[in-house]
This record gives sequence, structure tokens and C-alpha cells, in this order.
Amino acid sequence: MLQRKFVFKHWYLLTRLLSPSRLLSTSSVKPSILTYDRHGQGATTSQDPVDDIPGTDPGYDHDLNDAVNDLHELIQVTVATNPKLVLVVGSIGAHVARIYAHKHPATVEGLLFLDSSIGNAEATDLWPNSHTSDIKESDVVGDDCTPKQYIEAYATLGRTFNTDIKSSEGLERRDFLQLLPKPSSPKLQGLNGKEPWLKVIGHDSEPSAEEMWRISKIPKSINRNYTQLQVFLFL
Repeated sequence: MLQRKFVFKHWYLLTRLLSPSRLLSTSSVKPSILTYDRHGQGATTSQDPVDDIPGTDPGYDHDLNDAVNDLHELIQVTVATNPKLVLVVGSIGAHVARIYAHKHPATVEGLLFLDSSIGNAEATDLWPNSHTSDIKESDVVGDDCTPKQYIEAYATLGRTFNTDIKSSEGLERRDFLQLLPKPSSPKLQGLNGKEPWLKVIGHDSEPSAEEMWRISKIPKSINRNYTQLQVFLFL
């Protein structure tokens, strides 16, 4: 067995909101809450042991299945038998949770996706392609966006979010579109042959647009018109 080292971090606010004392004050059911960060993320500064296997490509060292195996091993150590899980995840964590529920049926009772990313499309698929001749200037130009700004923002989007970009985490993302070809597949497997309870919560549109402008200089109008709109269409 590969040795796993996880560090539990700053899910403090979320665990406060989900704490049994707040949600289930009148119930005798007191579920346990376990938080963790994937290898190379947040406070888990150690890399996945798979990354040390000879022949792995730095930046593409381990994939979603490795991340799922890490999570499963952690759950097995914590809940030895008959786990009934509600997985609360953010961003790419939604991909891990989807594959986990498919690979380990009858263990996941519910899924809560917070600002989940799209698994079956590249980030640049959501925007008009700046490299094609049929792009309409009227589709991308706004009060806060010139044609030049759009071309630069499109390039930034691809360099930052497309699946072929290496990450410091070392997570192989190039096979996301094969592992998660549609929003509805692979099929989620829940307890007793039923589909698990599922809730998807998106980000607040205006703060998200402001953050993307601050971090990546992506014009707010483009973020609102394409990224945020298309995210909800893909869900």
C-alpha cells in the first residue's frame, strides 16, 4: 500500500454550516464530518506517492482515478464498514466525487457540488474562438472589452484552465473529457439501487466576474456572457 499523507485544513466555515448541532439539533443522528485537501492542494503540501513512480511526466503525474483511490483509502481508514457518505466538494473535486460514486456504488448517499467545474468541455469551448475568421466583433466587444482585450483574455483562459495545462498539483487533466464525456455519465450510483441526492450550487455571478478581472484581467462582460451562462447550460 502506498503511504498517504493528508493534512486537514480550512473547511472550517463549511463544517460550521454543516455541523450536526446546527442542522440536526432535534435529531439523534449525529453524522461525523471529515475534511481533507488533495495531494498538492491547500494545506496538503505533500505530492501524491504515485508521482514518484519512474516514468511519470511531471505535471501529469497522477489522474482522477488516483485521486479517487486516495479518497477511498482515507474513507476506509476512517469508516471501516458500511459507509454512508455525503461528499461535499468544490471545483475539480466534483469530478473526483462523480467517479467515486460510480466506482464505489452503494456508499454515496448524497453529493453537494460547490462551484463545480465542467468536465466535458474545455474552458475555451465556452467562448467564441478568437482564431476563427467567422468571429463577430459585436459578440465580444463591450464597454469594458476591446477586440485586443478579448484576444488576450481568450489566450489567458486557455493557458490557465484548459485541460492540457500542467498544474502544480500534478493532476493529469487531459483525460477529463474521456472520463466524464457527458454531465449525465458515468451514472451516479447511490444506496439501495437509488441515485444519490444531488445539489449543485454555483458562485455568485458579480463577485466571480470581479475576481476573474482582478486575477486574470478577463473583462467582466465576457465572463458574464459566456463563462457563467455556459456553465449553467452544461450542468
